Amino acid sequence: METYLELKVPLRKNAKWLKELEQALRDKHVKWQNGYYHITMVYVIDTHLPEVTEIVQSHLKNAHPIELTFDRLDVFKARNSGNLVINLTCTNVPKALMKLIADIRGEIEHSKAGKPEPFRLHVTLGQIVNPTCSIDEISKIVAGVDLPSFSLKLNEVEYWQRVPSRKSIYSSLLAH
Repeated sequence: METYLELKVPLRKNAKWLKELEQALRDKHVKWQNGYYHITMVYVIDTHLPEVTEIVQSHLKNAHPIELTFDRLDVFKARNSGNLVINLTCTNVPKALMKLIADIRGEIEHSKAGKPEPFRLHVTLGQIVNPTCSIDEISKIVAGVDLPSFSLKLNEVEYWQRVPSRKSIYSSLLAH
């Protein structure tokens, strides 16, 4: 069973830069994210659920909200599907967030409760499924979008499983 630990990102779907990005890529058949924006902190394909849930809860009970400054639009090719992922990311990631993610992922791996997939901090904005264009072509278009740097305080997490649709296991607001 697949499980996900996500840090919710409260982006405005009507943000000027996002509308500009959608317009710039209008001919590229992008499947845009439907308003649910997040950072996947941990993704485990084959999960031993009770143990991973306990690990997640133990690390999050004392975690604090994290402020991220988003300042970059990017594109990468998804490892498994080959889709082009258009995303929002940060140049400088707070050490506290990276430590929290590394600690959770490390404990899951060490416990043999599952093997987390590789981590890349990003917020998926949209995907080009079965692309007929190159990643370089999309990267050039994305680079032309005027993204003003902005900061958001992130404090809501959710741990959920796909069985076969989304089922929440644990959600929490990070301590203030």
